[in-house]
Amino acid sequence: MRIFFCWPFLVFICLSILVGCGSMDVRKFESLEPRFLPEEFFEGQLRGHGLFLDRFGQLRRTFVIDLKGTRQGDNVTLEEHLQYDDGEEIYRTYTITKTSDNHYIATADSGLVGDAKIASYGNTLNWRYKYRQEVGGREWILSFDDWMFRQSDDLVLNWARVTKWGFRVGELFMSISKSPESKDVQ
Repeated sequence: MRIFFCWPFLVFICLSILVGCGSMDVRKFESLEPRFLPEEFFEGQLRGHGLFLDRFGQLRRTFVIDLKGTRQGDNVTLEEHLQYDDGEEIYRTYTITKTSDNHYIATADSGLVGDAKIASYGNTLNWRYKYRQEVGGREWILSFDDWMFRQSDDLVLNWARVTKWGFRVGELFMSISKSPESKDVQ
């Protein structure tokens, strides 16, 4: 009988925890400048430097990313060359398609599971997507809640929360700049 009476309390606690795990609302950034339109910022050569921390805050990997963006109207194609500190290299091409004033869809030739949904308000982009990643010799499907904040005409700061089955796996931090040191993407 006691177990029956505990269930409502346990359900309340679980729902309270889930509600508290919500994400920021990208629309709250609408008044911030400079405006972050992916078709404008990602045009040309860019370079990024980043790192991945696991759920315990331990540094797992660092990386350098070179991007070449080609604009076609309100859409952009991004050729990516990602090089991790352990020597692993990934080449991928993204296509970002504008679907409305503040929304985009991104597809990729590898890695993405389905389409990425992108919302753009003010100086902020929020990407939500699932990504196929090898971890410890096994393939995982990870969920990304990816936030990019445009700081100036040539600098973006990026933070992403990474989860699997709703549990935090880690965080990604990166800066992306329009830089003359960027290498051509093959």
